[in-house]
Amino acid sequence: MDFDYCFMKRVRCAFIFVLLLFTACSSALQTPSLRVTETQPGSDYPVAETIPDSDLPPTDADVMYHVFAAEVLGAEGDFSAAATEYLEAALSSQDPEIAERAARVAVSAGEWQLVALAS
Repeated sequence: MDFDYCFMKRVRCAFIFVLLLFTACSSALQTPSLRVTETQPGSDYPVAETIPDSDLPPTDADVMYHVFAAEVLGAEGDFSAAATEYLEAALSSQDPEIAERAARVAVSAGEWQLVALAS
Protein backbone atom coordinates (compact mmCIF):
# COMPACT_ATOMS: atom_id res chain seq x y z
CA MET A 1 0.00 0.00 0.00
CA ASP A 2 2.85 2.40 0.75
CA PHE A 3 4.30 1.76 -2.69
CA ASP A 4 1.13 3.01 -4.43
CA TYR A 5 0.99 6.14 -2.27
CA CYS A 6 4.66 6.96 -2.96
CA PHE A 7 4.19 6.35 -6.68
CA MET A 8 1.14 8.63 -6.87
CA LYS A 9 2.99 11.33 -4.94
CA ARG A 10 5.84 11.19 -7.46
CA VAL A 11 3.44 11.31 -10.40
CA ARG A 12 1.74 14.36 -8.92
CA CYS A 13 5.09 16.11 -8.35
CA ALA A 14 6.24 15.26 -11.87
CA PHE A 15 2.98 16.61 -13.30
CA ILE A 16 3.37 19.88 -11.39
CA PHE A 17 6.99 20.18 -12.54
CA VAL A 18 6.03 19.67 -16.20
CA LEU A 19 3.18 22.16 -15.85
CA LEU A 20 5.50 24.78 -14.37
CA LEU A 21 8.09 24.07 -17.05
CA PHE A 22 5.57 24.65 -19.85
CA THR A 23 4.33 27.81 -18.15
CA ALA A 24 7.85 29.19 -17.82
CA CYS A 25 8.75 28.37 -21.41
CA SER A 26 5.67 29.89 -22.96
CA SER A 27 6.18 33.25 -24.58
CA ALA A 28 4.44 36.32 -23.25
CA LEU A 29 1.87 38.00 -25.43
CA GLN A 30 2.90 41.40 -26.72
CA THR A 31 0.28 44.06 -27.15
CA PRO A 32 0.77 46.50 -29.98
CA SER A 33 1.19 50.16 -29.18
CA LEU A 34 -2.00 52.16 -29.48
CA ARG A 35 -2.46 55.75 -30.56
CA VAL A 36 -5.74 57.56 -29.99
CA THR A 37 -6.85 59.43 -33.07
CA GLU A 38 -9.76 61.67 -33.92
CA THR A 39 -13.29 60.45 -33.42
CA GLN A 40 -15.06 59.05 -36.40
CA PRO A 41 -17.98 61.03 -37.80
CA GLY A 42 -21.20 60.05 -36.07
CA SER A 43 -19.38 58.54 -33.09
CA ASP A 44 -18.57 60.05 -29.71
CA TYR A 45 -15.78 57.60 -28.93
CA PRO A 46 -12.16 58.05 -30.02
CA VAL A 47 -10.68 55.45 -32.33
CA ALA A 48 -7.39 53.77 -31.42
CA GLU A 49 -5.10 52.65 -34.18
CA THR A 50 -2.10 50.38 -33.75
CA ILE A 51 1.41 51.72 -34.25
CA PRO A 52 3.85 49.25 -35.73
CA ASP A 53 7.13 49.03 -33.83
CA SER A 54 8.99 50.15 -36.95
CA ASP A 55 7.32 53.59 -36.74
CA LEU A 56 8.92 54.31 -33.38
CA PRO A 57 12.01 56.51 -33.64
CA PRO A 58 15.29 54.82 -32.73
CA THR A 59 16.76 55.67 -29.35
CA ASP A 60 20.23 57.19 -29.18
CA ALA A 61 22.90 54.75 -27.98
CA ASP A 62 24.34 57.32 -25.56
CA VAL A 63 20.93 57.81 -23.94
CA MET A 64 20.44 54.07 -23.59
CA TYR A 65 23.90 53.71 -22.04
CA HIS A 66 22.99 56.23 -19.32
CA VAL A 67 19.59 54.59 -18.73
CA PHE A 68 21.09 51.11 -18.40
CA ALA A 69 23.88 52.42 -16.15
CA ALA A 70 21.28 54.11 -13.94
CA GLU A 71 19.27 50.90 -13.70
CA VAL A 72 22.34 48.89 -12.72
CA LEU A 73 23.38 51.47 -10.13
CA GLY A 74 19.85 51.55 -8.75
CA ALA A 75 19.78 47.76 -8.48
CA GLU A 76 23.04 47.91 -6.52
CA GLY A 77 21.55 50.50 -4.15
CA ASP A 78 23.55 53.56 -5.27
CA PHE A 79 20.55 55.84 -5.86
CA SER A 80 22.54 59.11 -6.03
CA ALA A 81 24.67 57.81 -8.89
CA ALA A 82 21.56 56.37 -10.54
CA ALA A 83 19.86 59.76 -10.35
CA THR A 84 22.94 61.39 -11.92
CA GLU A 85 22.96 58.88 -14.78
CA TYR A 86 19.24 59.36 -15.38
CA LEU A 87 19.77 63.13 -15.45
CA GLU A 88 22.48 62.68 -18.10
CA ALA A 89 20.08 60.57 -20.14
CA ALA A 90 17.28 63.13 -19.75
CA LEU A 91 19.53 66.03 -20.79
CA SER A 92 20.72 64.28 -23.94
CA SER A 93 17.22 63.04 -24.87
CA GLN A 94 14.01 64.80 -25.79
CA ASP A 95 11.86 62.01 -24.33
CA PRO A 96 9.63 63.29 -21.50
CA GLU A 97 9.32 59.79 -20.01
CA ILE A 98 13.06 59.66 -19.38
CA ALA A 99 12.94 63.09 -17.75
CA GLU A 100 10.04 61.94 -15.57
CA ARG A 101 11.95 58.82 -14.53
CA ALA A 102 15.02 60.95 -13.77
CA ALA A 103 12.95 63.20 -11.52
CA ARG A 104 11.39 60.23 -9.70
CA VAL A 105 14.75 58.57 -9.08
CA ALA A 106 16.22 61.87 -7.88
CA VAL A 107 13.32 62.29 -5.43
CA SER A 108 13.90 58.75 -4.16
CA ALA A 109 17.59 59.53 -3.69
CA GLY A 110 16.87 62.84 -1.98
CA GLU A 111 18.90 64.75 -4.57
CA TRP A 112 16.80 67.92 -4.76
CA GLN A 113 19.11 69.77 -7.16
CA LEU A 114 18.82 66.89 -9.61
CA VAL A 115 15.05 66.96 -9.19
CA ALA A 116 15.01 70.62 -10.23
CA LEU A 117 17.26 69.95 -13.22
CA ALA A 118 15.23 66.94 -14.37
CA SER A 119 11.97 68.83 -14.06
